[in-house]
Amino acid sequence: MAVKVNLPEFATDKYYQPSQDLSFGMGSDILKGKLPEWMEGLGETGSKQFKDMLAMVNRDTATAVNENLVRRNIKGGVGLSSIAKATADAGTKLSWADYTKASGEKQDLLKTGLTTTAGVTSAGLTHSGQKNQYEMGGAQLRLSADKFNAEQQRKDDEAAQAKKNSKNALWGKIISAGIGAAGTILSGGLSNMFGSAKGVTPSGGGALPSDLSTSKVWNQGDSGFQSQWNKGWNDPSAITV
Repeated sequence: MAVKVNLPEFATDKYYQPSQDLSFGMGSDILKGKLPEWMEGLGETGSKQFKDMLAMVNRDTATAVNENLVRRNIKGGVGLSSIAKATADAGTKLSWADYTKASGEKQDLLKTGLTTTAGVTSAGLTHSGQKNQYEMGGAQLRLSADKFNAEQQRKDDEAAQAKKNSKNALWGKIISAGIGAAGTILSGGLSNMFGSAKGVTPSGGGALPSDLSTSKVWNQGDSGFQSQWNKGWNDPSAITV
């Protein structure tokens, strides 16, 4: 019986491909600077949120300086200069913080985009490796089955040929034995038919062989000879000469 290898198809998790597509799309968009709505503002300087924060800080700074000047009973240009200097210092610090924040966010976005796309590539290579290994194992199993089937077929063919040869040899022995038996019977029949026919002259003239002495067989014609032959074949003693 031939061996067949029927392996199931390589199974892939149903969430694998959708997650790959989502991750690749997001990672590619981040690297291109296309951020989703909820991520807008990351990596940017002077955003609306920054401006709102700067205005609030300037207002609080001016209020605090004015209160300090009132307590100290300072009026005029000195007060205005103090307010301008305080708000400028606060704005500078906030702008630098905004810049460093944006730079850090850009760096983080770059890392996120690269890591995401690299993860997609790594997962794809792992999946492909697993699938290739599975298919290679299946191919090896099918090859082993083919070798087994070929070897089994060779043994079956050899057994069938040996059986055929044995049968032919048996028939050869039977035929040889039959021919030998027929030769023995034929030899006995001819001896009884012609053993006493020495010195007989056939009706057509001419001398008979020296070992024939009776003309009854020869002078009966073809039909008579055939009759005597049949008798001698079936029963050598029934030949009449």
